[in-house]
Amino acid sequence: MTLLIIGLTLFIFVHLIPSMGGLRAVLAGRIGEQKYKGIIGLVALVGLALTIWGYHVAPVAPLWIPPMSAGFTVTAMMLVSTILFVASIIPSNIKRVVRHPQLSAVILFSGAHLLVNGDLASIILFGSLLLFSVVAVISALIRKLGDNIGPQPASRDIKVLIIGAVVFAALVFLHPYLFGVPALNFVRPA
Repeated sequence: MTLLIIGLTLFIFVHLIPSMGGLRAVLAGRIGEQKYKGIIGLVALVGLALTIWGYHVAPVAPLWIPPMSAGFTVTAMMLVSTILFVASIIPSNIKRVVRHPQLSAVILFSGAHLLVNGDLASIILFGSLLLFSVVAVISALIRKLGDNIGPQPASRDIKVLIIGAVVFAALVFLHPYLFGVPALNFVRPA
């Protein structure tokens, strides 16, 4: 569990630096913008790797049994999450309406995974990501950050929806191979 916590701490800390009252400007000013970005990127990558490895090796400590009725809700949340993540990359009306689509995607992703995982490591991982994303959205809204894009052609929205659906389908297919459990598991084994 220690690796998971260290990894999450590193990953979340470097992502919170921009909201820490000028700390980013001070660091970038002292070492240069490119070095700053390189170091932050490297620390974030190390944090992510430690988080993944720590989650993988963490002991399974069940705290509660997830409700079977959550399956369809989680599937819908993950589909919307995937579409929002794609919308964070491709300019569209979705990105114009949802001011922070990537953070919104992480909120839905984390919430969905909290609904279907009742073990301690999952609660630490997904609960931390959920809390971080909510704080980041609030911070960005307070600082009035976000892309101000104008109206986009409907074809971009359709593109985002199609790509999001294809990515979602690929993740559903790959989930058992990557994570050891099926993504669409609506029947509890006897």
